[in-house]
Amino acid sequence: MLRALWWMGLYRSPAILPDYRSAQPVALLFEQISRKIRSIYLPLQGIEVEAANRYMKWIDHMSTIVRQVKEWDKNSVQSVRGVLNNLMEEINRDRDIGEGVKLKLCFNIEEGIALIDAYMTQ
Repeated sequence: MLRALWWMGLYRSPAILPDYRSAQPVALLFEQISRKIRSIYLPLQGIEVEAANRYMKWIDHMSTIVRQVKEWDKNSVQSVRGVLNNLMEEINRDRDIGEGVKLKLCFNIEEGIALIDAYMTQ
């Protein structure tokens, strides 16, 4: 069972590639984080149900907002980067999330920050 869930997360979605013209890679990252919470971390009890619902609601909302960004400019990029930093701090403080899940979620969020930093250095 565990192996099947692990395999589902391995090659399910295409790789996230930096795209300097749009916010789509960051929106895709939000969607993947939400999917992992729903299909892997929650069933394996790495995160409590209340915390999972709270974060999935928040992440899904951010994904929708980022997808609606018409022009990916420095202000919107810095705003999303600040949101990602706040999310990472919130996850690190949350006692309803297992340590392994915290590490993986923070790693995924750091990928988003790296995508944003790549845009800002262009």
